[in-house]
Amino acid sequence: PLFPYPPRFRSLGGPVEKFIRHDAERGEYGPGDGEELGRYRTALARAFEPHCFERVCGDGTVLGIWGAPLPGGGFVTTYTDITERKRAEQDLRRLSSAVEHGPASIIVTDTDGVIQYVNPKFTETTGYSSEEAIGKTPRLLKSGLTPCEVYEDLGRTVLAGRQWRGELRNRKKDGTLYWGDASISPILDGGGRITHLVAVKEEITERKRAEEALAESEKRFRDFAESAPDWFWIMTADLRFSYLSERAHEVTGVELEKV
Repeated sequence: PLFPYPPRFRSLGGPVEKFIRHDAERGEYGPGDGEELGRYRTALARAFEPHCFERVCGDGTVLGIWGAPLPGGGFVTTYTDITERKRAEQDLRRLSSAVEHGPASIIVTDTDGVIQYVNPKFTETTGYSSEEAIGKTPRLLKSGLTPCEVYEDLGRTVLAGRQWRGELRNRKKDGTLYWGDASISPILDGGGRITHLVAVKEEITERKRAEEALAESEKRFRDFAESAPDWFWIMTADLRFSYLSERAHEVTGVELEKV
């Protein structure tokens, strides 16, 4: 039961003050002197004023309490256990905070691709404010450098109800190009129908530059190594060959995969 009253309370006709005093002594009205809280609550009850408030019980149960006077006299009060709703609201606030202050850009669109929400990180990354983005489509960010096949695969995947992951080359408001590591997922209603799409994107421009610089460095090394008259190899810390120059292969006749 919502109220674990002792048996002597479980009959009609008893004074309301008795119930109020019992609740106050159990701490149902919060911290403070039980007698004083009881008198205060009794005065409120006698005023017959409409009220609506929440009460956290000693066991953590949250009650929604609504009261209103009856036309012919008297008062009616309803008590509803709203514990699960309050937990869901708390979870939603945590999720909202994580989205608002998260390190990744988040875009929510409807099924036509019209933007309905962007988080602050989106504005920080792209330069577009929420007012500028909402009502537009993600084409706002297209650079023309991502192959059409990528967008076609993206569309097929999410409209089939699956998550799509990949890298997109986008353009910021000031014209700067940037790379984004994107995860785009459909949001389904209770009937399994797609209602929205949510995109989570992390800017990886610096990582891509580092990868491109490393690839260019490796290419220059290989070009030099293959044209050099000397022969040499590269050995790892565990004494395994990781590279043999072409000249080394010609001199030794050894294939790298056989070393």
